[in-house]
Amino acid sequence: MSGFDNYKFRFSSLHQLSLAGATIVKQRGNQIILMGKEIELYNVLIKDLVNQCPSDDIRNQILNIAYYIVSDLECYEKTIKDRALPIIKIKGKIQVARSFLELWQDYIIAYVVILGNPNYKYIQDYLKIEESVVGLEVKGLKLDKSKEVFTGIVISKSKKRATILTSKGEFKKIDKRDNIDIGEEVTGSESKGLRSYKLHISIIGILIIIMVSIAINRYTTITKTIVINTTSAIKIEVNSFNKVVNTQSPTTKGVEMLKEIQIEDKGMDESLYEILKYSLKNEMIPTNDVLITVSGEMIDFETLEETKKFLEDNDIMVKFNNSGNEHYINQ
Repeated sequence: MSGFDNYKFRFSSLHQLSLAGATIVKQRGNQIILMGKEIELYNVLIKDLVNQCPSDDIRNQILNIAYYIVSDLECYEKTIKDRALPIIKIKGKIQVARSFLELWQDYIIAYVVILGNPNYKYIQDYLKIEESVVGLEVKGLKLDKSKEVFTGIVISKSKKRATILTSKGEFKKIDKRDNIDIGEEVTGSESKGLRSYKLHISIIGILIIIMVSIAINRYTTITKTIVINTTSAIKIEVNSFNKVVNTQSPTTKGVEMLKEIQIEDKGMDESLYEILKYSLKNEMIPTNDVLITVSGEMIDFETLEETKKFLEDNDIMVKFNNSGNEHYINQ
């Protein structure tokens, strides 16, 4: 293994506003445009760097890996030649987990491109990098998380937002003010995209899944079974919403009836009405009386308005065995 030091360099927590003149800003802007095109050759997109958001400690580790690659001629030349991070070769030289290299390879490549190319001097000068003091523990930069305001140089912009590179090596998207140039140092509030609300979205998603699961469970759970004994027995299963979930009949005529009236997903009252109406029309009610047996939850007869009216209008008597309790309609 080589003398790789995972804590040799770190981004400074101290930031001084850049006092670069218009000429330097323009030259820095030109370098940023070239840098953006170069990292795209590695299939690295600025928007992906914005979305990754490594912590301060991880970003410092990425910085030291990038410095090592730039200083190691073999690794650096292979990176430039292949337009990709030589993970196996790097892993063979330094004690860094392969999973770490794979997870943060876009950030590592971006730093390698910036630090390794002398044509990006103005970008390099903007980054506040310091050598760690030997013997002191390197800790993450302490930030006020309540203030989501960032300062950096503009590397891309749209109508309402700009992407910046901060002096601490962060790629951030901020709300843009008018008339800013690529390479200019600006300060702004972090733009709130979907990523900023991913926790809220996840919670809402979980709640929706739970609610849908409960609804599906309630819909498919049978609360009562009703058997209508005409000349062909018709069995319907009803859920807690008083909707018919399943229907069946042991006779050919009963199957034909169910096929024609199509009562699944219809309300219990409407379904009983359709069964009795079909039975009367097709002479399936012997001696004008019908036995209906209910098992499970008892029927509330106040919910059978359409059925009761049909029975009264056609002078049909129905005896309900309502979970053990007898009840007559139109006796």
